[in-house]
Amino acid sequence: MAYLLSRVRGKSPNEAHRILARLCTPSLRQNVAPNAERVTHVTQNVDGLSLEALSAVSGLSSSESIIEMHGNLFNVACTAHDCSYTSKNTDNPICPALGGTEKIVAEGNTEPIVKRAFLPHCPEKGCGQLLRPDVVWFGERPKHIEMIIELAKVADLCLVVGTSSLVQPASRLPAYVRANGGKVAVFNMEQTNHSDEADWVFLGGCEVELGRVLGL
Repeated sequence: MAYLLSRVRGKSPNEAHRILARLCTPSLRQNVAPNAERVTHVTQNVDGLSLEALSAVSGLSSSESIIEMHGNLFNVACTAHDCSYTSKNTDNPICPALGGTEKIVAEGNTEPIVKRAFLPHCPEKGCGQLLRPDVVWFGERPKHIEMIIELAKVADLCLVVGTSSLVQPASRLPAYVRANGGKVAVFNMEQTNHSDEADWVFLGGCEVELGRVLGL
């Protein structure tokens, strides 16, 4: 994770992030979707850039309109199943004992074993279990997936932006929208496995095509 943090740190939202943030802001989407009761941005990214763009565009630091289904690299969570502790942690590495591991991973070497005592622990009284990056690892269930599916089932429009549509269960979400009579628009650099199921496909850079199509 120290390697991923080193890759993400210092990155800024691009125009595609900002356009989607405007679409999530009621006062800024009036010309495009004046009758929209709700816009929800579901992202698979763990870099936090969608929330950063929303903050820059609307002044909001958090919003129910953005769901990070795979978590956020800059948050930590307790590993205990009966503990709900989470907090923001922008340190890189998240503890001194992991310092330098990002270089080791980047060079393709095996990560060193770090003693449990030197790893971060939950500060909640009576807990003390290990903390971990608050992201979804391979094989784990995405965050808020039940809510996301229910939202997809009642949505009248789904924008699929900058994804290969290979990762389940996210790749199934457009099908829920279509099953309810909704429309699907794909924005991507190239065709995806599910492009033939979309009502519209816009090929090219998302930061360009989103702006051209939505006018935001």
